[in-house]
Amino acid sequence: MVQFDLNSSALRASKNQMMLRNMEVIMPVQSSMHFYLNWAKERIDEMDAVLASLEAKTSEIQADSRVKANQFIADLHKKRDEFQESVKKRADAGEAAWLGAKSQMEDTWNGFETEVKKYVETFGKQLEQ
Repeated sequence: MVQFDLNSSALRASKNQMMLRNMEVIMPVQSSMHFYLNWAKERIDEMDAVLASLEAKTSEIQADSRVKANQFIADLHKKRDEFQESVKKRADAGEAAWLGAKSQMEDTWNGFETEVKKYVETFGKQLEQ
């Protein structure tokens, strides 16, 4: 009968190598997911800052345009909320979910930026007065 020494250095080295290989697989996945999550959080922070700035300036817009300005801001809030909800759904998901959602999230971000530009083009002159 053959006996194995479960504490042998060769067996420990083999276990350590297996653990390292597992970590090598896990680390890049976590690293890329961390990147996507940070990117998304940065976009949400930017959205919040833009919305706060626009809301602070709304009172400076002429009364007849203020309703339209408030609707623009409400639409921007909706885009921001959709973006944040998308991030929350993917926070615990795997890398494949992030990769699949990347273009959708970038499109949402680009749409937000486009709407902000429209807002500035529409109401910017009134804010300068």
